[in-house]
Amino acid sequence: MVARKENKEYKIQPSEVNGFIARGFDIYENNKLVKYGADKKISYAEYDIAIKKIEELESKVLNNTEVSELKTKLDVVSKELKVSNDKNIFLEKENKEIKTELDKVSKELEKIKK
Repeated sequence: MVARKENKEYKIQPSEVNGFIARGFDIYENNKLVKYGADKKISYAEYDIAIKKIEELESKVLNNTEVSELKTKLDVVSKELKVSNDKNIFLEKENKEIKTELDKVSKELEKIKK
C-alpha cells in the first residue's frame, strides 16, 4: 500500500492506514485509490455541480420508473389483444362453418322446391 499527499509518497503497512488518512494522505493499492485523506474538501461550485447532477440522475430514475410502468401496461394490452385475436380467429372459423352449413341447407331447399 502507498500513502500519497502532494509530492510525498510512503510505502505503508495496513496497520498504518488510519494514521496516514488522518494526516490527509490518500491511500493507494496497486496504483488504485482506495481511501481519501481526511483533509479533502471541495468548493461550493463543485458541490453545486454535484447536487445538480444528482438531481438530474434522480429525475432519470423517475422517468425509468414511468417507462417501466408503461411497459407493464403495454404487456397487459398486448395480452388482451392476443386474446382478442384468438377469439376473432375462432369466430371466423365458426362463421365459415356456419356458411358452409347454410350453403348445404340452401342446396337441400332448392332440391325440395323442384
